[in-house]
Amino acid sequence: MTTNILTGIISIVLGLVYSITALRLPRMAMGDRLGPKIFPYFVGIVTIITGIALILQDRNPEKRSKKAEFGFKEHKNLWLNIVILTIIGLYDSYCVVHLLSFNADKQRKVGTKHSDRRPFSRGDLLCIWGCT
Repeated sequence: MTTNILTGIISIVLGLVYSITALRLPRMAMGDRLGPKIFPYFVGIVTIITGIALILQDRNPEKRSKKAEFGFKEHKNLWLNIVILTIIGLYDSYCVVHLLSFNADKQRKVGTKHSDRRPFSRGDLLCIWGCT
């Protein structure tokens, strides 16, 4: 598989996901109802067209790109570090979202003033590495 084909497939998938999420945006009650939806949908469509163009360009033998080589064997430690850091990053982002949603639920108590609410309590920040 060549570099252009791989990039084209990734572009098509990302464009489809972006277009589907753009279609799921809520409708505006006031103002221009189409405005906020049209730009992200247009970006998704352009990304899909670009991916298709990359794949079609690679069918021409004169313009064919080189074979995709990621160097998994030569740079094994680098790729292992990338995978480990990605997993840690996903876990930390999950914990931060969990922390923020927990605090948002805790702050919705009836009868509290806005000035009495604190965004984080002292022990909540420890959740980043140890939330369950």
